[in-house]
Amino acid sequence: MQEPDRPTRRELEVLELVARGLPNKEIASALSISEQTVKSHVHSLMDKFGLESRTQVAIYATRIGLVSVTALGAQAAPQAAYSMTNPRTSGLTPVRSASGNRHPRGSRRIRSY
Repeated sequence: MQEPDRPTRRELEVLELVARGLPNKEIASALSISEQTVKSHVHSLMDKFGLESRTQVAIYATRIGLVSVTALGAQAAPQAAYSMTNPRTSGLTPVRSASGNRHPRGSRRIRSY
């Protein structure tokens, strides 16, 4: 198997921020480049690695050591969507978000089988 092309220094900077989960707009702001340039770097990385998504690029780069997990920093864990205080609901009590929603965006109730 042919070794993929090495990413440029700037692509590595973009890759680190992609691996942190930042959207293109924030990456562009952090690196003082345009959002379109960020997209170009991400697509270039996908081509170099033979992958189809930015998530695959971030995972692959972490696995081969281009991005260190420790370099990603200690990010706060997302707030749990449920607390374990109500025994009548199998320990799952909805926690209201700051906006008053019962189910914070992206959360799902976990059901036991």
